[in-house]
Amino acid sequence: SFLGRTTSGTYIDTLIGANSKGCDSIRTLKLLVNPTSTSKISQTICQGQTFLGKTISGIYIDTLKNANAFGCDSIRTLNLTVNPNSVLVIKDTFCSGDTFKGRYISGIYIDTLRGQATNGCDSMIVLDLAFIDNVISSLPSSLTACNPVEILELNNSYGLHKWYIDSLNLNPIDESEIINSSKSIYGIKYINKCKSPIKKLDLIINKGEIITDKPEYCEDDTILFNFKGDFDKLKWFNSDEKVFTKAQASIQEYYYVDFENNNKVCRIEKKINIKLKPAPPLVINPQTLEYLSTLEEVKIDGVNLLWYEDIQKKNNLQISTKIIHQKPYYVSQTINGCESDLSIINVLLDISKILDSIYINNSMSPNNDLIMDAFTIDNIHLALNNKIQIANRWGEIVYEKENYQNDWYGEYLSNGYTNNTLPDGVYYYVFSFIINGQKIERTGYIYIKK
Repeated sequence: SFLGRTTSGTYIDTLIGANSKGCDSIRTLKLLVNPTSTSKISQTICQGQTFLGKTISGIYIDTLKNANAFGCDSIRTLNLTVNPNSVLVIKDTFCSGDTFKGRYISGIYIDTLRGQATNGCDSMIVLDLAFIDNVISSLPSSLTACNPVEILELNNSYGLHKWYIDSLNLNPIDESEIINSSKSIYGIKYINKCKSPIKKLDLIINKGEIITDKPEYCEDDTILFNFKGDFDKLKWFNSDEKVFTKAQASIQEYYYVDFENNNKVCRIEKKINIKLKPAPPLVINPQTLEYLSTLEEVKIDGVNLLWYEDIQKKNNLQISTKIIHQKPYYVSQTINGCESDLSIINVLLDISKILDSIYINNSMSPNNDLIMDAFTIDNIHLALNNKIQIANRWGEIVYEKENYQNDWYGEYLSNGYTNNTLPDGVYYYVFSFIINGQKIERTGYIYIKK
């Protein structure tokens, strides 16, 4: 502005009392206002370059003092575009002996191609290269396993391989395959795209089976085990890790065997079905039965009975067996195919009928005609713990024996008689035995007539 004016023109101002005489002064102002200049610049540069001191895209307005032709200010507007340089990063792995763009050593390489980008700016190539030394497979020549081998498991143990069933790489094996039997396979180890020479692996799958002599057992049965398969050493265990060669069936169900083959110890198990042993049959002791009763008539609470003469079960008896007085018998019952322990039963026969049945014959004829040659007592087997004494009429003992079995043929105890045989005549006997714990004694005479 000048004297308060900002536009061109002629201005007449009266200045009251302003001259030296104190009178008014008239001022005429001819004002010329020159214009300011403006300019606009659009400019494109590349990343890393500058224009008018600027390096970033944007619109910049600058006032240049007294810069135009009139000596006035000049206003400059700059529209700046900064194009980026292109960057290409190549990261790759190569095998030993390979080259890439002239490089063969691992490292990071940066190449700048001036003005080669599509926008006319520089193009930068970053090479991140890794060169792998020769790939070596750590596969052993052979591997012994206890279970089927998963190809995936082999890769986890020995690194990524591609597997084949032949050395010509013609028949690949899928990674999900499981090998169940011994065979040779071939592997090539890969690290990225580099590979090792092909290597043969002999897989040996230790297989075995526990064989028993029966499909199931009763409690206390003896289980006979056998092993089917190849082995160098064999050891049997029960679930308590106790070693055995044969086992007695109990409530334990599982048995194990450790077998060694090709220096590899493997364990397999066998579940045995074991049936519980039934309780022994219930018996009533003692029982008194009629003379000549059989085992079938014994009162007993049980099923599928088995009778034995002794506790060791050496002699099996039929139910038609006639009962011997005071003799113990042993019986078991069988349920669901399992035999119980033994119950002992004592049977007494009616003593009156026993005594009546033990009849002593009072004559004999020892002349070897097979008729009445021996001194006989009927049903002598009922006369337990018996003893016989025979004397002549003078009271001299001519024969005596404990547990007599109808086997005296008139012989004398010494050599006082011809041919050791007694002469014809009357002799006297004392026969004693035990029944129901009572001692019975009978006396009488016997007549010998050859």
